[in-house]
Amino acid sequence: MTDLIDTLSKAATSAAGAAEQARLTVERLEAGQTAGAADGARAVVTSLGEATNRLTTVSGRLASESLDTTGAAVIGRSLRGLSVAEGSLETAVGRIATSTGGATLASGLQSSLSDFGEALGQTGRAFAATGRQLAESAGLLPASSLATPETALPGTAVSAQPHLLVLTSDSGERYYFGLGTAAYDSLKRSTNFNVAAQERLQRQEALQAVSQGGETISVSGAIFTKTAAGARQLDTLRRIGAALLPLLLTTGYGDVLGRWYLTKIDEDQSGLMADGAPRKQTFTLEFRRYGDDYSNG
Repeated sequence: MTDLIDTLSKAATSAAGAAEQARLTVERLEAGQTAGAADGARAVVTSLGEATNRLTTVSGRLASESLDTTGAAVIGRSLRGLSVAEGSLETAVGRIATSTGGATLASGLQSSLSDFGEALGQTGRAFAATGRQLAESAGLLPASSLATPETALPGTAVSAQPHLLVLTSDSGERYYFGLGTAAYDSLKRSTNFNVAAQERLQRQEALQAVSQGGETISVSGAIFTKTAAGARQLDTLRRIGAALLPLLLTTGYGDVLGRWYLTKIDEDQSGLMADGAPRKQTFTLEFRRYGDDYSNG
């Protein structure tokens, strides 16, 4: 089951990456950067192909896999992420199709998106059948409620866990910011635009736009170590940051924020117990935007 979940997680990562590349393709077309838009469209097709192949593998194996409720919840959450990515892709491809010079690019994207959507639908149906069997055997659903494929499973079986933000690595590893891990109560996003100033005698200074600058996201919150989150959440985040690789950020409501580096983790321990272990960990994380070209040479 671990391999199955890992494959599905990588499919979700590929789909989220495709959605981000599609968004960038729209921006490049609207800015008249046709060469960059063509490169972006090719990257979308490649990422969607990877996601489609992985979904095909998952749907073929679901019938023979033995799932428990924890595995079913993880798979359900990944499928929801894939569905969100599909919606973002449909929106982006529609905008590409109506952009000047985008009709040719949109044709190939629509074909890849159609294949992806079909594979996602097959995986969802296979999971629904497996999940219903799981729910019935666990006594969560009466057999009479399983008459149609559209029957909804109970939340305890397959519902996605509520989360504020999802952090995804290129390897498919995911970290969910939520009540069960490191919930935050504040998010600050700062966008900079570099404008240089040239002083002039007896006149106002002259301004020249130089570049788009950078972006930072800061999230702040607290972890109470006696709750489900536990005291090791920040250690997990430090390990992810120490890999020094860009991370894809996606909000809980499905907005793909793009790729970012985790650049800083501040921790403040308080309410210390007799052995020095903290009852409360206040934290602040800082992410910096990786850059649209994704070049890290």
